[in-house]
Amino acid sequence: MIAERLISFKTAKLAREKGFEQKIGLGIKYGLGQYYNHEGILNGDCTPYIRATIRKELDKIPMPYIIAAPTQSLVQKWLRDEHELEIDICTGYRGYAFEVMSKNHANGWLDMEASTNERYNTHEDALEGALIEALKLIK
Repeated sequence: MIAERLISFKTAKLAREKGFEQKIGLGIKYGLGQYYNHEGILNGDCTPYIRATIRKELDKIPMPYIIAAPTQSLVQKWLRDEHELEIDICTGYRGYAFEVMSKNHANGWLDMEASTNERYNTHEDALEGALIEALKLIK
């Protein structure tokens, strides 16, 4: 079975800062999505967060305590739909690279916003790099 790759903890923190939100699941009953805890552990221990939520003492918990861990493709779609940022992964004999482009409404073309000369070993690694660069473009 092929599973989609989740974004890294670093990318997840940046996405949250830029306004990306996704429902996450804690426990069996509310298994809505995966998350990183404050230590960057995927689906890690969130007991202090749950206790603080129950006691209504969230102001005593260092934030962000839990961060959504969506797939790369979901964040890529959010960047395209909400921020009009397109990501293109380029394949070459030396590996993978990326370009991040934005819509230019004046002429209908895409304008180059970011690219890399760095080469990545996999498509997914290049996409992760592109997601970080695209997120940095959001004001």
